[in-house]
Formats: sequence, structure tokens, C-alpha cells
Amino acid sequence: LKPGTYGAAVTITADDGGVLILGAPDPASVITGRVELSGADHVVLQRLALSGGLTVADSDNATLRDSVVGAGGVTIQSSSGAQVIHNAVGAAGTGLTLDGAEDVSVLHNTFQGSADGVTITSAGSGRIAHNDIEAAGTGLNIAAAWGGVIEKNDIHGASVGVAYGAAATVGANRIFDNTTGIVATVGGDTEGLGFVGSAESNEIFGNDTGVQLSGQM
Repeated sequence: LKPGTYGAAVTITADDGGVLILGAPDPASVITGRVELSGADHVVLQRLALSGGLTVADSDNATLRDSVVGAGGVTIQSSSGAQVIHNAVGAAGTGLTLDGAEDVSVLHNTFQGSADGVTITSAGSGRIAHNDIEAAGTGLNIAAAWGGVIEKNDIHGASVGVAYGAAATVGANRIFDNTTGIVATVGGDTEGLGFVGSAESNEIFGNDTGVQLSGQM
């Protein structure tokens, strides 16, 4: 995609499955309208400035990498095999929403949200690792069960660093400089924080309140 600003929203459908959209360096190819993948598999978006945000819906094996995303952030909905790698996401809302996302890889990104950094709204799976997550509200909001691992992320600068509201393997994260580091509301020695899967301990430091429990840890 040539350098420049493209104002219209973009919808990629099944007929365009397998397409690669490669932007100019820096990135200098800017799409101001929202980009949506709808039933389009194996689409690669690379080195783009998506100032209108991105939705991946019913689209398997999508890749977003080396890009800058603004406004509505990134939503992955009812899709499997997505890869979100080496992106900078700054959203007026939530940076990344995972809504029925299966077998995803979310690696080496920066997420900033005026609401949440990363939110899991319905059950899914995959690896969320090596990301820098910052938000005004909640850094990482686990509102639905997550199969896979959430590890080695820096989660900071939020009202709540991690809201643990459903079963997930969460380990080796650095949770710091939040008003409250972790709020855990899941009880029991099966689904409680630290009881799911096997993971290293989290580092929780420099928060006004480290951990607020109504479950177990």
C-alpha cells in the first residue's frame, strides 16, 4: 500500500481471503476508517497505521504485525489462529478485546486504553505474552475463562492491574504502579488465581494496594 492517508472504512470478505496488505515503512500508509475482516481467512495486515481500529470477525488465521492501531483498538471475535505481534495499540476505549478468540498469539505488543488494556469477554485460548499493557481502567480484564497462558507481560499504570474474574493460567507477569495490583474474585483451589495450570509466580510491586482477594490465590 503506497504512502498516504486513506479515509474510507475497509471490509475484507471471504473473496479476498489470503490477501497481504503491506504498508510503507514508518508506517506511512494510514487507513482512518475502521478495517474489518468478515469471514476472510489467512489475511495478513503488516506495517500499517490503522487509526480507525481493526475488527477480526469469523476470520481464521489472521495476522496483524508491525502496525500502529488507534481509536477503537483491536477486536478478535469468533475467530481462531490469529496472530497479533509487534504492534502499538492506543485506543479510546479498550486496546484489545478477545471475544471468542481461540488459539491466538498476542506477543510483543504495546497496549494502551482509556478504559482497559486487554479484555477477555468470552471464553478463548492462546498465549498472551511479552506485552506492555497500560490503561486508565483495568490493565488486564479476565472476565471469561482462558485456556492457554498469560505470562511475562508488564501491566502497569492502571486503576486495577489485573481483574481476575475467571479461570486462567497467569504467571511471571510484572504487575506494578497500579492503584490495585490484582483484584481476584474467583474462589476455590481449582479455578482460583495460581491454581490453574502451572506458571511461575507473578511479581507484584509498587502498587498502592498489592492484592484484593475475595477468592483464593
